Amino acid sequence: MAEKCRKVCVTGGAGFLGSWLVMKLLQRGYTVHVTSRNLAQANVQALKDLPGADSQLRLFQTDTCDQGAVQEAVQGCYCVFHMATPFVHTISGFKDTTEAALAGVKSIVEACIRSGTAKRIIYTGSVVAASPLLNRDDAATSYRDCIDESCWTTPPLGIDFPFANDHLLEYAASKTMTEMELLKCGEIEVVSLTTGLVGGDTILGYAPDCMKTLLSQVTGEEVYYRMLRFIEELVGKIPIVHVEDVINAHIYCMENPSITGRFLCANGYLKTAEIADYWARHYPSIRIPQRLIEDTQRTIRWGSSKLQNVGFHYEYETDETLEQSIRCAVRLGEVSLD
Repeated sequence: MAEKCRKVCVTGGAGFLGSWLVMKLLQRGYTVHVTSRNLAQANVQALKDLPGADSQLRLFQTDTCDQGAVQEAVQGCYCVFHMATPFVHTISGFKDTTEAALAGVKSIVEACIRSGTAKRIIYTGSVVAASPLLNRDDAATSYRDCIDESCWTTPPLGIDFPFANDHLLEYAASKTMTEMELLKCGEIEVVSLTTGLVGGDTILGYAPDCMKTLLSQVTGEEVYYRMLRFIEELVGKIPIVHVEDVINAHIYCMENPSITGRFLCANGYLKTAEIADYWARHYPSIRIPQRLIEDTQRTIRWGSSKLQNVGFHYEYETDETLEQSIRCAVRLGEVSLD
């Protein structure tokens, strides 16, 4: 591989997925530029402690909307992994999360073009942007027979959407609009990995929100259970994927330049009732309240094999992802199996 291909940039590299990606890239010998809004946070120290960080890691304190700082981080890199995303709108000067996210995408694309070296953007999308909903009214809600890359969420969903709140609605809208905007970009190669609910493990010292959501029937945390059910109502079932598979997919798409476009990234598609059944069968000591077991009776199929068709292989089955998620939560003190 040419020398220019050995330097990459990861936006939001101190987060759950970003930190795992940085770890894997360092292991593979890449020089990694990481952007983070706050270099003083504990997550950044976890990156500094990774093997290879002393010689291969460069840190940049910036928001993706800061054009000058983003330019510095991207300069000299072959590929940008865009993982940073505002879940809750905190950036002044923008009316909402979507506007801030779109501004960040524009900043990154422009920085890539100006760099003269950055050829590819790998975007970490979310399945909340891939709803197979056909219609929703008081009488009935209908879905397509299967979910695949042709499915798009149509915002605005409205505050009356089941289990919705302002933050979830903004997040779904921002991820949808950002992915659409990036895929329209003709000046640079773009891969969008529209990723399911991620579980498995973490190198950080706490359980990320996605794992807490996946385990919400076990912990009984109402806020996270509502997130789980929001995803189920929006996407039909819960797409599930192991963090290792997500990160391997990102690296695979970078190292294979013929790959472009949108790819759903998940290796399981379960109803929340089926997730609860897994916990009941494997951990009978866990008593899940009946109010957290709601069987939708949906028969929507997972219809995407696009990622496998370009040669990618998932290593983890859904049962393994669930099992490792609960073991991780036990290690972090989020769940007790006593």
